[in-house]
Amino acid sequence: MAADLKPQILFAGGGHTHLAALGALAQRVRGRARLVLLSESSQLLYSGMMPGWLAGRYALHDCAIDLRELAQRAGVEWVTDTLVDIDFQARQAVGAQGTRYGWDLLSLNVGTAVDPGVIRNAALTVLPVKPFGHFVQRWQEWLARAPLRPRCIVVGGGAAAFEVACALRARCAATGPMQGGSVCVISAAPRLLVDQGRYNGWLAARSLRARGIALQCGWRFVGVQGQEVLCERGTSPGRQATQAFNPDDDGGKSDTQDAGAVSDVEGAAQARWLRLSADLVIVATGAQAPRWLDAAARRDGLSVGPRGGIAVTAGLRAVSTPRVYASGDCADFGHLRVPKSGVHALRQAPALVDALTAGLDALDGIAPPHAGAPYRPQRRALALLDRCDGSAMATWGRLGAAGAGLSHWKTRIDRAFIEAMNGGPPAAR
Repeated sequence: MAADLKPQILFAGGGHTHLAALGALAQRVRGRARLVLLSESSQLLYSGMMPGWLAGRYALHDCAIDLRELAQRAGVEWVTDTLVDIDFQARQAVGAQGTRYGWDLLSLNVGTAVDPGVIRNAALTVLPVKPFGHFVQRWQEWLARAPLRPRCIVVGGGAAAFEVACALRARCAATGPMQGGSVCVISAAPRLLVDQGRYNGWLAARSLRARGIALQCGWRFVGVQGQEVLCERGTSPGRQATQAFNPDDDGGKSDTQDAGAVSDVEGAAQARWLRLSADLVIVATGAQAPRWLDAAARRDGLSVGPRGGIAVTAGLRAVSTPRVYASGDCADFGHLRVPKSGVHALRQAPALVDALTAGLDALDGIAPPHAGAPYRPQRRALALLDRCDGSAMATWGRLGAAGAGLSHWKTRIDRAFIEAMNGGPPAAR
């Protein structure tokens, strides 16, 4: 325990779940524990507004949540450091300079990273979209020296790849350093938004085509060779990349028909490899837990999921060790299907508050009055995807729609969330 004899609860990482849990837990356990939030940055970049920033519509501060101020308002201590290891046996978190931070209860919400594959010595620029903090700096560096009419590739078939592609297209359509450039999306899946139904996949593909964005489905990104992106066919031999689903029947036009960035497709329909010339590649594929966390967990005998996340129960407690909790993208919920998104991470906060309160009760020898409700992911969650041209696409389960009105709605929701997290408007602070 901490030197003042109060148990110490260490919040490792400033992710979305911790945003919503800090204040609630501080009120619940007031005076009983020392609460510490440790993060490498005093700002959290809100994922919902990052496409708008990438498109040039928002300034970076418009998308930022002040974690330090949020912690101070909740009465939580703030520590700036970059975690590189967790010693689960000694109950210590290790910072970049070797500083060790003890804990009696540990809550992990350290986000994810994207592994773009082998990109060393690339003649073109390859940027993983996560973590956002690292992406922002590298994006700004690339934009400052962007070539004329850049050829941009986005790797991924989910919501993030869709929004990034729309943002890049908005940049290419506007006056500026990327004016006149092209955008192509590559997805290993047979269609876009595969988890949200065929109609939404078709609607997303139609949205891209209408904006002049090329689409190649059924191709797996392998890496880069010189100035080219190398992809391997992801569909079965002899099968064309996916056909667009159109309830009105558009004649079976392929999602990949207008891929203007293709420089060499060997053997046409039977090709195994696809090569695309490019100046910039942004990788927005499935995220995984940071490698240091995966390595630390395996070393100390903790159960981890296939993407390196800490295996947790529905109560967000690690299945193989006491006193450790995980949420958001760095948690693995086993058989529960939990999309990696800020919406789902925020909704894990009540379960985390209950779990940490029960853990603190156990340390104090108090029988908790109830264990708290387990986290149960929504069967459907509303997603508003920014098309970065004054319109947005909405999905709710397998239902979808698009239009300018949805963009206004999304803008109001996003700005209200940022305002609330930053303490409300100046007059209300």
